This record gives sequence, C-alpha cells and structure tokens, in this order.
Amino acid sequence: MMRILITGVNGYLGWYLLRHKPRGVTILGSTRRINETASPVSLIPLELKQPVGPQLKMVTVDAVIHTAALSSLAVCEQQPEEAYRINARATDELAAWCRERNIFFLYLSTDIVFDGEHAPYRPQDTPRPVNEYGRSKAEGEQAIMEKMVKGSYAIARLPLLLGRSPHKKNFVDWLIQNNRAGQECPVFYDEIRTPLSTDDAVRALWQIISSKQSGTHHLTSGIAKNRWQMAMEIAREYNLDKSLFRKVSVRRAGVPRPRDVRLSAG
Repeated sequence: MMRILITGVNGYLGWYLLRHKPRGVTILGSTRRINETASPVSLIPLELKQPVGPQLKMVTVDAVIHTAALSSLAVCEQQPEEAYRINARATDELAAWCRERNIFFLYLSTDIVFDGEHAPYRPQDTPRPVNEYGRSKAEGEQAIMEKMVKGSYAIARLPLLLGRSPHKKNFVDWLIQNNRAGQECPVFYDEIRTPLSTDDAVRALWQIISSKQSGTHHLTSGIAKNRWQMAMEIAREYNLDKSLFRKVSVRRAGVPRPRDVRLSAG
C-alpha cells in the first residue's frame, strides 16, 4: 500500500486527484484549516506561510504530490513576497523534508514559467517568466532541482486545465457562472495555450507518481488553442449566450501574461 501526502487536497486539483485515486493508494491530505470543509481522507494542517518541516515531523509517507500554491496572477503581482514564500520557499522546505526521508516528490508547476515568445516549449527549455506567479513557480522548480537527488523528484508543468469543480472557480466555471448571470465575459483572443482536460491531467499525474517517473514532464493535449476558441467550445457544450463574450487582447490584461505558451511533451 502506497501512502501519499497531497498538499492542498481540498483545492481544485486535489479534488480531481481524489476522484481518480488508483487502487493500492492511501491518501493523507494537507489543508490550511482542518474544519474548512468535509473531506473523504485523513487531514493534517499545513500552513505554507510558516516553516514546513516542523509541521510535518510526525508524518510518514512514501511520496508527496505538491498541489498547494498561491495561483492568482493578480494576487501574486500585488504580493510578490507572499508568492515567493508560498510557491518557492515552502517548496524548498518541503523538498528538504522529502530528501531527508527519501520520499519521492512530485511538484506541480505551470506553463506560465515561460515568456511566451519562443513556443512551443520543451521540458528542457529554460523558464523565463514575465510575472510574479511565473517567477515564484520557476523558483520552486529550481529549489527542487538544487535540493533533491536526481531520480527522487518529478516536475509536472501543467497547461490551462479544463474541468468544473465544486471548490475553486476556474476558467470553465467562471464562464458558465458569469454567462448565466447575464454578465459580460472578456476573453483573450491572442493568448495561446495547449489546454488539457483536468481528468486527463490527473490520470497522467497518478501515472508519474505511481511509477516514480522522475524528471520534468509537460502535460499537454498537443492541440494549440486561444482562449476565445476554448470559450466558444464551452459555450456550445453548456448552451451559453455567446453574445455576452467580448474579445480582448492579452496585452491589455492588468497583469503581464505570456502570449503563447504552447507546451511540447518532448
């Protein structure tokens, strides 16, 4: 029986990971507040703004899937020190804890670590982030590579994920909720991604952790789409009012965003 710690288990990706949990796996989940919601797994408190190691001194697991992060681009831009603490420094501390105990570490990163000017990006390409979220996640990647022994960790860079969730509002839920409320939805027509269904992404993550596939992985559909195209597909699937969608340029976003972050798997 493999015992795995999932940080941020009550979040968006944590919810999907639990839905697709393979047989022979026991989950221990971490969350900031134990009483924030009911959970089907055992929970422990973990506050990433505080030193990680002392909080985990009584924990015994075989592997860690690190999903917890400060992921709002706007909040990271407004609070770069907090973004660094949560996304980079806490990752470094968690990596050190894993190294001391010979625990396999799977870190979830993002296509936003790239600058958007040299797509498609391969796993071996050097991150060049243009915003604080991307910088903090890239620093988390670097901390793992410096802290851990080769073969004992994996980095999975995720594209834009498409899937609904009862927990955290995402692109799909945002479109549906705003549209059905009669609100206009500004959608980037010139931001290019290689979106992937969240179900497919977590299946790939379970494969990585189950077989301990080390190294850097790009999880991608291999199909490039801009956000406007995605919005039109979501509108058809959920019968949304397309007249409420408005095309906007990524260059007018309030936060610097990379224009084209297509991921290549190899």
